[in-house]
Amino acid sequence: GSVDALLLNAWDITERKQAYEELRENEEKYRLIAENANDMISRTTAEGIRTYVSSVCRTLLGYEPEEMIGRHSSELIHPEDIEGAQQAWALLRESLNASTFVCRMRHKSGEYKWFEVVSKAIHDPETSRIKEYVAVSRDISQRKQMDLILAEQERLRYELEKEQELNEVKSNLMRTI
Repeated sequence: GSVDALLLNAWDITERKQAYEELRENEEKYRLIAENANDMISRTTAEGIRTYVSSVCRTLLGYEPEEMIGRHSSELIHPEDIEGAQQAWALLRESLNASTFVCRMRHKSGEYKWFEVVSKAIHDPETSRIKEYVAVSRDISQRKQMDLILAEQERLRYELEKEQELNEVKSNLMRTI
């Protein structure tokens, strides 16, 4: 019973371990960014079903991420804004560029907040088909409120100018009489 030969197989897995570690570090970095951003980051399937929503959705919309995952991205959009969102999604399907649209989204409390949504389609490099969408949504409710205030101020300024012009014409008319 002596051993005449010994066969050993060895594989160098250094590159594989390094690639795995880099991937883990990159995932950690992106998760840190997504979970600490003030904007809501989401991923949806090509059919519009959410697969990921960053935790800031709690602050912005009152939902837990788990409540939003698995649901269609249009569910929270105000009925009057659906058509505009559908147009933006149609443009997104036809373009390699990001698409931006503004819509109202329903907060868990039932109130609607204004959001600017920037979406980009992610294509499969082999088939060029859309694999998923990535969207960054920002609460612009305060900006919209300021826009309304400014528009009202502009309207009032215009009315005041017209009233002043009318008073001037009236004064001139009185002088000629």
